[in-house]
Amino acid sequence: MKKLLLFVESNTTGTGMIALKKAQERGFSPVFLTSKPERYAGLAETGCRVLVCDTNSLDALRTTIKKELPADQIAGIMTTSEFYLVTVATLAEEYGLPGNPPEAMLVCRNKAQTRLRLAKANVAQPRFAIIRKAKEIPETVKAIGLPCVVKPTDDSGSNDVKLCSGFLLSGKEGTLQKVEGVEEVRSMPGIRNVTISARAGDRVYIPQNAYHRLGYVIASGGTYAQTEYRLKEAVDNIVFTVKEQVEASWR
Repeated sequence: MKKLLLFVESNTTGTGMIALKKAQERGFSPVFLTSKPERYAGLAETGCRVLVCDTNSLDALRTTIKKELPADQIAGIMTTSEFYLVTVATLAEEYGLPGNPPEAMLVCRNKAQTRLRLAKANVAQPRFAIIRKAKEIPETVKAIGLPCVVKPTDDSGSNDVKLCSGFLLSGKEGTLQKVEGVEEVRSMPGIRNVTISARAGDRVYIPQNAYHRLGYVIASGGTYAQTEYRLKEAVDNIVFTVKEQVEASWR
C-alpha cells in the first residue's frame, strides 16, 4: 500500500494541484483536505482522494484524519497555502512526522513577530513599527518616514499591502497664510490619512530637507497605479496659500 501524503488546502494559482500530481509521481497517495473542493480548478483531474471538513478547525481536522486514515500509513502532512502553515506544523508534530516547529511557524506567519525576532537577533532590516490603532499613524510616520509600505501582519499574496507616500511641499518661500481642501481630500476614496504639520503664520521654504515638508498624505488602492493616482489627486487638491495661492507638489 502506498504511503499517504496529506495536503491541507492549497493556494489557488494552480501550483497546489501540480503538487498533488508530483506526490503521485513520487509514489505517494495524496489526500486533499478542504472545506470547499469547488474552489480548486483541476482538483478532480488529479484523481486524489478528497476529504471535506472544516479546515479552519484543528479539532475538525484531527477528527477527520483519525476517522478516515490509518495513522501508520501517513508519511507527511503539508500545505501549499500560507494560511495553514501553523495548522500543518501542529498536526505533523502530533503525528511525529517531519515538519517545522509550530512556534516557528507562528512567528513566521506574523510579520510583526518576525520583525521583532529579527531585531532581537540584531539582523539588519528596514525601519519598522507595529501599529494597532489608527491614532498611532501620525507619530509612526514621523518616526519611520515616507515613503513606506504598510501591510497586515498575517495576510498573504500581497493582500492589502499599501504603498504610502505623498509629501506636501511648498512651491515657494514665504509665510503660510492658509491651507484649503484638507477635509475634502480626507473624504476621497482610498485616502487613509492626511496630516498637515505646518500652521498659518509659519515660515515655509522651497524644500531642501525633510523639515521643509508641510505634511503628508497616505493613500491605498487595489493596484500600485490606482494608489499612485489617488495620491496625486489628493495632493493636487490641497492648496497652500503662501502670500499667493500655491498648489502643493508631490514626490
